[in-house]
Amino acid sequence: MILFLIACMEDPKEDLAGASCDRTESHVDRDEATPLGFTPAELVAWLEGSDVVPLTLTGQSAQPDLEIVVDPTGIFTWVDLEPAPSSGGMEPAIAAVCEDGLEAGVIVEFNTAGGEFAEQWDVTLLAGAVDAAAGSVEVELDALEGDYAPAADAIEGCDDTALSFTLGFAESTGPSGEIGLSCEATDGDTVSMSRDVVGTWGGAESE
Repeated sequence: MILFLIACMEDPKEDLAGASCDRTESHVDRDEATPLGFTPAELVAWLEGSDVVPLTLTGQSAQPDLEIVVDPTGIFTWVDLEPAPSSGGMEPAIAAVCEDGLEAGVIVEFNTAGGEFAEQWDVTLLAGAVDAAAGSVEVELDALEGDYAPAADAIEGCDDTALSFTLGFAESTGPSGEIGLSCEATDGDTVSMSRDVVGTWGGAESE
């Protein structure tokens, strides 16, 4: 038997097998201890600031320097997740993994020296421990402030394209992550979706 695990970090959303999590939020002050034993102040003490790491972009031999700046907004939320009751009294075929954590609101600047990216986002990072946090951002390709453009054959036939930025931060190793290019294409009545990794930095490795 194969057990599929679903990490529930957003508002409750039932999947095809009925697995979901109920979400309860509560405000946390900067110096208030969370149930995980650390305060928001301890998290942002190392998280705040800037790092410069090489960015690897698919199809490019050069690795532009990527500067990531994190500026906490001071908004902190404790998120309590519990498995949601299944409808009809039946156990879901896929088990939901509902892990509590601290959400920290931050402003992230994502800039490269060559001008490929010149972005600034409001991001919610989730921390399940005092020494690591993660979040994500999705941006329509034509909404980028920088001049990054994927290879022409990567978006050929796409009706809609977007970049997803997976952001990871660790106190010991710094920032890491990847850039995913999603493509939505329509062929008659059929709509297909695809995603390719087009960039990585830090501890992330290209596929």
